[in-house]
Amino acid sequence: MYKLLVTDLDGTILNDEKTISQRDLESIGLLKDKVRFSVFTGRSLASARNYLEILRPNAHVGLHNGAFLLDFETGKTVYQSKLKSDKASTLFEEGKELGLNIMLYSDFFNEKHMILEKKFWDDSYPYYKYFCHNSHHMVFVDDIGEFLKDTDYIVQMVFLGNKHIINDFMKKHENQNDISMVYSTEINETVFFEILGPDVSKGKTLKKMLNFYGIPPEEVIYVGDNFNDLCALDLAGMPVSPANASEEVRRISRFTAPTNNDSPLTEIIRQFFGIKLK
Repeated sequence: MYKLLVTDLDGTILNDEKTISQRDLESIGLLKDKVRFSVFTGRSLASARNYLEILRPNAHVGLHNGAFLLDFETGKTVYQSKLKSDKASTLFEEGKELGLNIMLYSDFFNEKHMILEKKFWDDSYPYYKYFCHNSHHMVFVDDIGEFLKDTDYIVQMVFLGNKHIINDFMKKHENQNDISMVYSTEINETVFFEILGPDVSKGKTLKKMLNFYGIPPEEVIYVGDNFNDLCALDLAGMPVSPANASEEVRRISRFTAPTNNDSPLTEIIRQFFGIKLK
């Protein structure tokens, strides 16, 4: 018997219009009468808040790809990992020399937490929609290097650029204990790559949450669609992906749900919990 269902947001429960279907909302409402339900996302609290208000998870939620574990009902921080600013400063200068586009996430709770030097996208940029959706969270500064001198810690860094440059950058910094690296998404060979504080991934933070609730991994269903979900899918007893998931994710999934545009959670809940909408 599964005791916990965890879902990613983007590309999973969110459709291409960034909304949640009414069918999925009704199915999740019925599910929460029986088991725990959680969300694990790469989004910040500010970016995910509206969806969490609608979904009302009855278990902790994972944000920033696992850097932040939150009791959403009480607003209490359960776990957090931050990146030291002096380390971020070194990485920033290196990324800048490689021609990568860079932004910082400064704080877990602040609505305006995305720090940039300039606008580097137009409507042809692979992540154009992402920046449009998050424009109200942005703060532009003259010099990120100077911004980092005035703070001890930040939440994370985002590097965007050619996948070959990003891959070389990752190899240079792998196995460093003071950072965690997340290869989030790739569109047209442009990678959205994140560096966070130590001991961060969706899988590691999911394990912390399971220890808190006393739920073994084999009693967990995890639903995700992209690279940053792989470690959590590896941990869960039942790894599930929507049909639109990346090839790497579909390869390790044990069940394929309908696409993110076709109410995937409704089918997962019907299949594994026997709950059907009337």
